[in-house]
Amino acid sequence: MSIIYSKTQDGTLNVLLSGNVVRDAELKQTGNTTRVKFTVAYGKKLFMDCEAFADNDVGAVASCLEKGDTIAVMGTHRTWEYNGKTYQSVSADMIFTMAVPMDAAAEPDRQSTDSGTWKAVDDSDGELPF
Repeated sequence: MSIIYSKTQDGTLNVLLSGNVVRDAELKQTGNTTRVKFTVAYGKKLFMDCEAFADNDVGAVASCLEKGDTIAVMGTHRTWEYNGKTYQSVSADMIFTMAVPMDAAAEPDRQSTDSGTWKAVDDSDGELPF
């Protein structure tokens, strides 16, 4: 899994991060704002704390994340210092789940395919049927 940074003209650092969620997402109340916090493992033993606002669609997706989910997160990178140590996090703008359901990964059922219903499409009449 990996991380890609892109700096905009105004100095904002955008991030595309893909990896595995290391623990179930948790809700945190700060004043009258609720945020969903989760951590993503990427690369070799690298971790990124992420957050999303709970009152929008991104927060709704984030609140459903569980340990082991494979995701991609697009958002804004932020750093801050506390007690002489530098911390970093990503404020998520988009979250993509990348799990493949077990049924979808299975071999298709060859017996249910009816090849008699397929027709060859040519462009001799100028228009396609769809």
